[in-house]
Amino acid sequence: MFELKVDPKNPHHYIIGVAIRDMRSKNRGQMYVKYGPLYFTNDDVQNVANAKTLLDDKIYRTIYKMKPGEIYKATECNEIIMSLIGMKIASQSNNATLHHFSSSCEIPDAEKFFDDYVERANILNSQEMKGLDNAHIKGYWWN
Repeated sequence: MFELKVDPKNPHHYIIGVAIRDMRSKNRGQMYVKYGPLYFTNDDVQNVANAKTLLDDKIYRTIYKMKPGEIYKATECNEIIMSLIGMKIASQSNNATLHHFSSSCEIPDAEKFFDDYVERANILNSQEMKGLDNAHIKGYWWN
């Protein structure tokens, strides 16, 4: 899934879309969270990997004639796939970047946490800016 780094010690995942405020904004040029956070777990990652395997399997696609939506439902990842596709399309359309973060526990009030994180990343050379750079998702498996 996205070529994400998945670690059993950090089974909770978040994807956020980050954009830059335009010239009409009072905070122009500042980064902000435009999409997300989208929360999922290692179980969801495994379900998506199973879906990808079935999508690539000629038996399922040609003999059983299963459509991608049917495979997503069968592998219990329809919701996460649709959310990821939506985030990808929206981020590409609006010049936003997607970033993946992992955690050992679920983050309470993740929306506020990531809003604050990205706000702090606006400071040049901050730890958060480096964290955003490291978390940037560069490849998508459904390209």
